Amino acid sequence: AALTLCVALPILLDKFVLSRVESCSAYVTEAKEEPTADPDNGKPAPLHFREWLIGSGEWVAAGTNFHSMWGYIYCLFLPGRVRVTPIILLVSSFLISLIMSIPVSDYHGCAFLHFFCAAISATAGLCILTLKPFTRMRDTHHESLQFLLQVAALSLRSAGYFTENMSSEAFEIADFIMGISTVLITIKGVVDLMCLIYILKSNRSHALQQRSWEEHIIDQYFDDEAL
Repeated sequence: AALTLCVALPILLDKFVLSRVESCSAYVTEAKEEPTADPDNGKPAPLHFREWLIGSGEWVAAGTNFHSMWGYIYCLFLPGRVRVTPIILLVSSFLISLIMSIPVSDYHGCAFLHFFCAAISATAGLCILTLKPFTRMRDTHHESLQFLLQVAALSLRSAGYFTENMSSEAFEIADFIMGISTVLITIKGVVDLMCLIYILKSNRSHALQQRSWEEHIIDQYFDDEAL
């Protein structure tokens, strides 16, 4: 049943949601502004840092209620990366969960399981680092770092199990690394909340939605004129 779910869920998600994103929603970027020359004088931060924090744009509705229903699934991903990135994250998580649930009877079996999970995490992390699929670059950096920490922790646990010494320092270091991972996730959550408050207060989503509608009306006008 678990294996069926692992195979079916990504396929269904892609077929009914991800494959329709770019035809039912629109990704709108903010108008470019010159970076502030003196950010320490009470002026806005440089544009590149602002983009790193909140991204250069957002997904908005394109004439249907599709975005309001499913936008939370794909809102973090760039156009062209919407279909592949959630599948990578979902499949890697499912595979690791399945592998770690396999019963083993000795230390070497545990070592191999952790090694395979480390390999899956490394592959997923390289995909994220190569594709840079997030609308906010800080999310790409965060996910890549999380995969790196996960690979390090799993590899250390694998080495610890190979030694058949449960008091090995490898396990303590692995636990420390996962502690760092937890702290980084907490910090990211706080930053996400602060950025969300800023976006809501600045009314950015509404402004980008209005731009999308205005551009659509203009495009329709010129299409009619061409006819």
